[in-house]
Amino acid sequence: MIHLEISDPGAMEQAARGFTHSADVTTSTLKTQIRVVDRGGSPWGGDAAGQAFWSVYREAAALTVANASQVGPQIQGLSDKTTATLAMYQANEEEGVALSRGASA
Repeated sequence: MIHLEISDPGAMEQAARGFTHSADVTTSTLKTQIRVVDRGGSPWGGDAAGQAFWSVYREAAALTVANASQVGPQIQGLSDKTTATLAMYQANEEEGVALSRGASA
């Protein structure tokens, strides 16, 4: 059984906001980098040597872009789950207090 005790709900809320901010910054930064990679070889030139390099590099670049595009949403998911956990914890605490009042009456 998992026991969760949140001693500082304000800090947890702040952390969730921080995750959201980090997700926004990460997404913005990575979008810029992804655009560079997605140009598909233009940084390597149109000559035979540049295109040969790009043909080898393309697969790794595509995988990097696919993975990078998930970083921001994953961090945002952490924010969402942190907020949901805090809300559930607070609701459970309130319900426990209400139940204990009913039991002592």
